[in-house]
Amino acid sequence: GLLNCGGRKLAFAGLRPTTAWLMAKLAQIEDGDVVIDATMGVGTILIEAARSFKHATYIGGDCDLEMVSKAVTNIQTAGLRSKIEAKHWDITKTGMRGVKVNSVHRVLADLPFGLQHGSQEANRLLYPEVLSETERVLKLSGLAVFLTSDTTLLKETLMTRKDGDGNPIWDIKKRIPLQMGEIHAEIFVVSKLRNDEEGWMMRRAARKKAAEDLREEERKKAQIEAKRCLSVVRQHNMVPRSLLMSRRKKTMPPPTKSKRAAQCLPR
Repeated sequence: GLLNCGGRKLAFAGLRPTTAWLMAKLAQIEDGDVVIDATMGVGTILIEAARSFKHATYIGGDCDLEMVSKAVTNIQTAGLRSKIEAKHWDITKTGMRGVKVNSVHRVLADLPFGLQHGSQEANRLLYPEVLSETERVLKLSGLAVFLTSDTTLLKETLMTRKDGDGNPIWDIKKRIPLQMGEIHAEIFVVSKLRNDEEGWMMRRAARKKAAEDLREEERKKAQIEAKRCLSVVRQHNMVPRSLLMSRRKKTMPPPTKSKRAAQCLPR
C-alpha cells in the first residue's frame, strides 16, 4: 500500500514515518554528519532523517536486492535521490561494504524482529555482526539507534561487547518502549566508548575465510557435477551401435501406407 511520508506518496510501505522520525531525532544528527542505516529495508528511516536534517550525508544498505530496489524507488519518489545513497550489502558476509573505519557519526537500524522477517535463531547471528560493523565504522562517542522487539538479545549483545582489555564498548544511553500493534518493541540509543581494532581484524579475517570456504565448496560441487555429466556422455558413447539402432527402431513410428507401398516396389 501507499505510505504518506512528508506529504508524498511512497510506493512501498515500511516502518511508520512517525517511528522513523523519532529514531532520527534521537540520533541527534548534526550538519556535516555521515549517517548509515545498516538494515535499510525500503528506506523509510533515511527518508525521514534526510527530510528533517537536510545537511547530512545518508547511506543505507540491505542484504535483499528487492528491498534495495524498493528503497531506491521510495527515495526517488520523496525527491531525495541526491541526498541518500542506497547500497547492496550483506553484513554477515561483506560487512558495510565501502564504508571506512571510524568514518560515520550516526548509525540507525530497524533490526529484524524475528517474526515477519528472519527468525530469532538468525538474529543470534545477525545482531552481533551488526554491532561489530557498527563498532568498526562509527567514530568514538558516535551514537547508534536500534529498534527491535528482541530486546533481551540486543541488550545481552551490547553488554557482552568488550575490547581487548575487557572494557565495555557500548554505553546504553536510553531505552524507549514502543507498542507497535500487538508487538512490544524498544528503541535503544547507545554511544560508542572505545575502539576494538584487534577484534575488527579478527572478525574481518573470519569473514574472509568463510567466503573463501564457500567459494571452494561451490568449486568442488561444480567439479563433481562436471564429472557426472562427463560420465553420462561416456556411458552413452560406449553403448553398442546395434543396441542404439534397436532402441531407435522401437521408438520410430510405423511407416505410412505410401511408404509401405514404396518399400514393396521393385528397385
